[in-house]
Amino acid sequence: MTDVFDAIVIGAGIFGACTAYQLKKQGAGRVLLIDRDRPASGVTGRSAGIVRQQYAHPLPVALARHAIDLFKVMPTELDADFEYVQSGHCFLIGPDALEAVQRNLAMQRQLGIDTTLVAGLGMHDLTGPLIRDGIAAVLYEKLAGYINPTSATEAHVAAFTRMGGILSPGTPVRSLSRVGDRITGIVTDGGPIEANLVINAAGPWAAALAASADIPMKLTVAREQVTTWRASQRQYVPVAPLASGPDGIYLRPMGNQFVMVGRSFPKESEIVDPLRYKTSPDPETAADIRTRIHRRFHALADAAIASTRTLLCDDTADHYPYVGPRTGLAGYADACGGGSHGFKLAPAIAHELARWILTGRAEDDFADLSYDRLERGKLFATAQDIAS
Repeated sequence: MTDVFDAIVIGAGIFGACTAYQLKKQGAGRVLLIDRDRPASGVTGRSAGIVRQQYAHPLPVALARHAIDLFKVMPTELDADFEYVQSGHCFLIGPDALEAVQRNLAMQRQLGIDTTLVAGLGMHDLTGPLIRDGIAAVLYEKLAGYINPTSATEAHVAAFTRMGGILSPGTPVRSLSRVGDRITGIVTDGGPIEANLVINAAGPWAAALAASADIPMKLTVAREQVTTWRASQRQYVPVAPLASGPDGIYLRPMGNQFVMVGRSFPKESEIVDPLRYKTSPDPETAADIRTRIHRRFHALADAAIASTRTLLCDDTADHYPYVGPRTGLAGYADACGGGSHGFKLAPAIAHELARWILTGRAEDDFADLSYDRLERGKLFATAQDIAS
């Protein structure tokens, strides 16, 4: 690896894998995808893999719509053996959130999103039996669904290498190399590797990597836990993924009688150091989630806990990812900070980022995702805004 690469992508999660693939697909030369472990071994592999378009700002709505188009053709395009399950998605809305959801719905429909607001609990065929208390309506999105995040990531990596891309797993990046106002490559245990461009897709570890070259990055990392439960009967498991605003949880069917359940907004975050955090689960978290499940899904009252996994969630100053080059710093681009929404947006973000890198041009609204927005004071939304 003594030659200069055209691009190095750090991190083989969904952001890095999709970006490396899109760079090669759109005509980039020598591209290296490097990861300290293996593809999807970090946050991506623990993701729920839920795909939806319900956002409160036009930019993520447009990106999510593009991503769904990409997810649907992904198995064929990547010659991979996995499926995008287009099951739909249900959002249980409380009375306090109904007015804001109705405003968002009007904007989403203008952008061509097929969403329907159903009064009461009219989607019981998808959600399973529910307790009505505190639910004003159900927001149903027809084209949403879910996908295996590990399979999707590995398929992008495989397609990337078939096109001549180079994968280097098990290779921690110790620092970025910087000369003046240019990033010139990376440093690994095997020595320096030079590149014309370095893309930081290191997820929760992106800020530490940026700091190695005196690049500022406002990024918080939270430790989260996701549970899997086994229902007593298969018909008690929701057919489609759903989120319950009043209960602060989301559910995703996992096949047979299993269902994944995690916390959603509003929630308290346990901020941690991504290099030093507790990886074992906390029993009280499963107990809290069980209480929330029982409050809404009485048919799951006797579900047995199957597993609890810990994961890290990277979040930015305004809860939107940092994507693209930075003014005044050559040879560097961000592709991180997707948080809990990164997976569902990653294919579209990678497509646009690769085009930006290779042509030097980006759509005005997409260019707003650059870290430059912090310097300009043009931040996006609140956590509740993007989650609604």
